[in-house]
Amino acid sequence: MLKVGIVGLGTVGSRRVDQYSQMNQVKLVGVVDKQVEKPMEYTHIFGVKPFFSLEDLVIAENPDVIDVCLPPHKRKAAVIEAALLGKHVICQSPLASSEADAEEMINACEKAGVQLSVCNPLHFSPEYGKVRSLINHHSVGEVGTVRIIRDKYVDRFDYEKSNELLLQLLVNEIGWLQSIFGNVERIYAKGLKQQAELVNVLYVSLRFENGLIAHVNVNVIEGSSKDRLFLEVAGGKGVLSYRSEDAVPITATYYDKTPSKEHKAVNDPYLEGLKDIINNFHSNHQDGQTALLALKYGLAALQSKKNNEVITLLGRGAKV
Repeated sequence: MLKVGIVGLGTVGSRRVDQYSQMNQVKLVGVVDKQVEKPMEYTHIFGVKPFFSLEDLVIAENPDVIDVCLPPHKRKAAVIEAALLGKHVICQSPLASSEADAEEMINACEKAGVQLSVCNPLHFSPEYGKVRSLINHHSVGEVGTVRIIRDKYVDRFDYEKSNELLLQLLVNEIGWLQSIFGNVERIYAKGLKQQAELVNVLYVSLRFENGLIAHVNVNVIEGSSKDRLFLEVAGGKGVLSYRSEDAVPITATYYDKTPSKEHKAVNDPYLEGLKDIINNFHSNHQDGQTALLALKYGLAALQSKKNNEVITLLGRGAKV
């Protein structure tokens, strides 16, 4: 049984506590948060020991894994400390908010000989998984274009936080595309910020090395509506389309035969992603470099938007 400790009890950390409680092969041995009330709250609800520093948690409980649930821009110090203490690390995608921070985290884990696992929930979303399967089975032939529109609704619009959320949404979408179609060679992005209308919009066009074109539109909007997703994949034999509002959302339209439909599957992609990491933990799989590349592409899109320029990426090692 793996012993796990959590650092950070915000939205992600709170969800993680509940998820670990559903996994028989894991024992959650402690939670760390600088706000005194939060660890005590989880002690009462889940019986988890509270700690106010990562070092105290490691000394007391000697966990195998530290799940760092801090926001990307606050994550580096905790990841490096966990690595120096000889503990394997789990993070949510995106790995960091800057390329430099991500590289430091990866290097620290590699130097310490510990595993760095980065969970992108889209890899475990039932809708994305079904579309991936249809692509891999050449359901619509060779894919030429992909179009993704994702609307994320927030209770209270904050201009700066919306930029962080846009990067997170974009990096996750790019990471999913990258896992199917490979590396990106060119990126161009445009943005639309309307503070008065409480919306932040980012349009990104990506050309992959294999010639595929992907158009990704991520939007952060104030409102109480349910998050929305539109995903369309066009190939030589037909078109796959997914619309989250539809009761039967995945439709395959073929040029030479009857369309087919796929019903919704229900699971929690965050929980499924975490289970995958835990179930394959001893395979010594490292996600850092893949996560870093997706982050590079996301940051390149922001740079393109800022400077109104096309970004050409000169191979995997190109810096943005």
